[in-house]
Amino acid sequence: MYKLAKTSFLVNELKITKNNLTPGNYQLKPYITLQIGKLKDGVYFTKLLLSIENSPDSPFPVNVFVDFRGIFEFKDIFDETKVYDFLKVQAVQIMYPYLSSIVTNLSINAMMPPLVLPIIDAANLFKHNEETTYIN
Repeated sequence: MYKLAKTSFLVNELKITKNNLTPGNYQLKPYITLQIGKLKDGVYFTKLLLSIENSPDSPFPVNVFVDFRGIFEFKDIFDETKVYDFLKVQAVQIMYPYLSSIVTNLSINAMMPPLVLPIIDAANLFKHNEETTYIN
């Protein structure tokens, strides 16, 4: 097993770009990518990359990009595979509400209606080691 000793979060990049579309009803279709890894002995990361993009198939009035990283420090690691399982599920469960809040606050600070990400089930978000997931 392992003991989680310390957690910290870092926003590497925030970007919102207006697409100058006419007012209307648009469907929010965020994409999220997961990256996990080891920084040094006992220190690991989970990175969530979220993007919302305007496309011909899915028009949206703004493009949004967020690069959000959680740093997790562990002690007493007996099985590193359990740590990687934590990074794929529990870390995402911990980080997602913060990511959602970041997106909402970013849109509000851009003086536009708030963008609210849907609630997710982190255990099923990245099935079969998929790295990118479309959130409905």
